[in-house]
Amino acid sequence: MSMEIHGNGLIRVAGVDSMSFAAGPIIENGANITANVTITANNNAMSAGPITINDGVEVTVSSGSEWTVV
Repeated sequence: MSMEIHGNGLIRVAGVDSMSFAAGPIIENGANITANVTITANNNAMSAGPITINDGVEVTVSSGSEWTVV
């Protein structure tokens, strides 16, 4: 997995939609999952919803992990 951090606060992780840190305590995440994603075993993940998983795309939550959409 690779990650790029841009000067405008945009973070891109290969295979994952972008996330943006706005001024202050606001974090934005994309609303569509466009590529397969696996949450690593014994790690947790969180997304602000609603979230759409595109056709043919899978989100895998590994053993010991949880994915919460708030």
